[in-house]
Amino acid sequence: MIPAKSIRRLIPCLGLIAAVFAAPTALAQQEEPVCPANIKERMDTLQAGVMDRLNAGEQNPDFTPPPITEDPLVAETLTLLDSCGYNRAVQRKLTDFLVGIAYDVHNIQEKAQLADLAYASYTNAEFAFYACEQDNPLTPTLCDTSDESRSVLADLRETLPNFIWPTMFQYALTGNSYPAFSLEMFSNCPYPDDDVLVDELNWHARSLKEFVDDPQIKRFAVGFIPLNYRADALRRVCPNSARSITIAMAENWALLAERALDNPDLPFPDGSVPPSSFPTDIARDGLVLLDALPDLPENAELFEVRARLNAVIEADQL
Repeated sequence: MIPAKSIRRLIPCLGLIAAVFAAPTALAQQEEPVCPANIKERMDTLQAGVMDRLNAGEQNPDFTPPPITEDPLVAETLTLLDSCGYNRAVQRKLTDFLVGIAYDVHNIQEKAQLADLAYASYTNAEFAFYACEQDNPLTPTLCDTSDESRSVLADLRETLPNFIWPTMFQYALTGNSYPAFSLEMFSNCPYPDDDVLVDELNWHARSLKEFVDDPQIKRFAVGFIPLNYRADALRRVCPNSARSITIAMAENWALLAERALDNPDLPFPDGSVPPSSFPTDIARDGLVLLDALPDLPENAELFEVRARLNAVIEADQL
């Protein structure tokens, strides 16, 4: 397993996130990392290695890459991310390399570790850019808010739905998570841009629907939400968006509760039978979230999801 310190190195600004939001003018500048003079040559060599790896996997279905803790491509990528992480063009390529390295990794634990590292890399870029926009750069001479840099950051964001979120969803099915994605290192919201948070919540809902509609899963009862831990962590560190996150979480519980009500004879994967109160139990998980919200006027979205959950309970008790 790649040690947590390897991930922490990729997020040098995380310890300063609170200061970025609370008092930008007081934010201490960081010591600027120094990219190696031969960065281009090393990047070219690394890219060639990743392409060779992808070609090997394409030509041989049984190809198995080395464990990531022993993989020289992973080691070199982490080294360059550590020293060149604030160069967004370099960071974008290195994150792509992590995705490429993960392509032929069949062990979901190792693939998720690479996804966690990619997430740490993305987060580093996001907050470095945000700090520059606030005229309080973490690394002054490396600050770049040009249209080109903004475009690179947008490309980095595409790594979220294309690799990071799906991989973490699959890993969550094993009941596990990794520190960057589970926000163990965060005390503030990882998304300066609310649009990205909304995108993630919408992705959670779509992925859950696709999961329960999968032919192999449709035969079974489902009473858990794989990425609920992630949504709960986002709710904790994004207090300004906690209400919308909570409603999104409750909507996911409503989906499962309605599914349980409509399919009372489905067994769990181990063959056991859900309790007769299964739909009600799930619906109450959603209502508990809504009931814990501050006493604010209910908007249409909140009213609708509460009505869906209550309707399941009423129908289940008939």
